[in-house]
Amino acid sequence: MENKLKKILIEHYQRYPKMQIDDMIKLIFQQTFGPAHFGSSASLEDIKSYVDNEVKTIRIDEKTPLIEDIGNDYFRISLAVVLHKIIDKDELSSMFYQSMVNSPKLSDQTKQQFLKKMDLFMQMSQKRFFDYDPQDVMQGIKDYIKSGIKPMHHSEIYRLSYFPHYRLVHKNFIPHQLLSERVYESE
Repeated sequence: MENKLKKILIEHYQRYPKMQIDDMIKLIFQQTFGPAHFGSSASLEDIKSYVDNEVKTIRIDEKTPLIEDIGNDYFRISLAVVLHKIIDKDELSSMFYQSMVNSPKLSDQTKQQFLKKMDLFMQMSQKRFFDYDPQDVMQGIKDYIKSGIKPMHHSEIYRLSYFPHYRLVHKNFIPHQLLSERVYESE
């Protein structure tokens, strides 16, 4: 697990050089908990409505992969798959919904897994795998954990640079034909 996560963090940092510390924390959160943060409050119909509304207003960066492996069997699937008619919005919504209801919940065990991953990120920053100041990484992690382990948004710099419009989906719910599309996958 540690080597794969390390590789994913490096790959994402290289692919998205304007990625901020918060974006790394978000990536690790998603990799650990999947889309569980939507919780039981969102119905499949709500999710379809969110996807439909977002697809109408998005700006897609064509350099962004359609499907991106973030580890732990989770993938970020760009809403561009709907715009390019690879799958329809209902299918993407269903994949996301199934991933959401089957995501790991915050428990002592998942919290410990998450904290181990945060520790790896800290160690990597101290070894200068990234251009972040290690003190800033340490403080960012402390502030995040102090505020509670919960979902967060991408940084403004990331949003303005990369236009992230995706849904997080577990591989068990991704149709085979979609996995054959342009995928950035860590081996």
